[in-house]
Amino acid sequence: MKVACSFAAVAAASRLGSSASTFLFSSGGAGVMPTSTQSSRAVPVVATPSSPSRPLPSSAALIGSAGVLMAVGAASLPRLARRSRADQRQRVVVKGVEDDLFGSASKKTEEKTEEKPSPELLSEKGVDYSAFNECLASGDFKAADAESRRLLIELAGPAAVKRGWVYFSEVKTFPETDMKTMDALWRFYSDNKFGFTEQRKVWNKTEVRGQFDKFAEEVSWFTDTWTNRNWPDEFVYDKVEAVKGHLPLTNCIRGAQVLQELMEHPAFEKEKKVKA
Repeated sequence: MKVACSFAAVAAASRLGSSASTFLFSSGGAGVMPTSTQSSRAVPVVATPSSPSRPLPSSAALIGSAGVLMAVGAASLPRLARRSRADQRQRVVVKGVEDDLFGSASKKTEEKTEEKPSPELLSEKGVDYSAFNECLASGDFKAADAESRRLLIELAGPAAVKRGWVYFSEVKTFPETDMKTMDALWRFYSDNKFGFTEQRKVWNKTEVRGQFDKFAEEVSWFTDTWTNRNWPDEFVYDKVEAVKGHLPLTNCIRGAQVLQELMEHPAFEKEKKVKA
């Protein structure tokens, strides 16, 4: 701004006549002296180290519409120009860094928000898992739990469908593909909080070791020692509030053998060996 104004001052001074045709700028830019005789009109005074009260000539008092004298030293012009160029380069560098940082952050956010495809609905027995998938996708875990039990009964065969529940000996006949499909769907829609795999982890914990009562307490089927929740409304069907492994529920009224067979199913046994 100062540089631009000083050039304007020189141009204006040249239009004032011969008395202001030549300017002598001090090295510090503190005062302006013309080569011709000073005007008798009173002028402002600017103090410098060599002359405490050197008067400024009226021809150098370049008064604009705001009535402000604009003058800078010749030595300061290149310095200001260099500073201006350096500031511009710095702004470019800073903007480049900001673009890189925000650009990278935006890219990472986009990568994180990319949705993973839901598990395939595979079955060796031609079982339709679409309704189960829809319940889980909509967040209706109570309906999904009921559908999960119905699917296990269907996998067990016509006799199980007729009686309405599963014998523990029938669990061994469940195809690995179907068990993995059900488990994958549970884990996918619950963010790895529900499913047979998560229940198996609890089942095999040192403090549980396959004991049903310990397991039931760990997954909050029991609220205290042998104090069970009332089915179905007292169970937790919210993936945020429920503890890991709370769902799916397994009917253990006739004993815990069905649950044990589910926890020891070959589909999950093989997965454990591969991970190990």
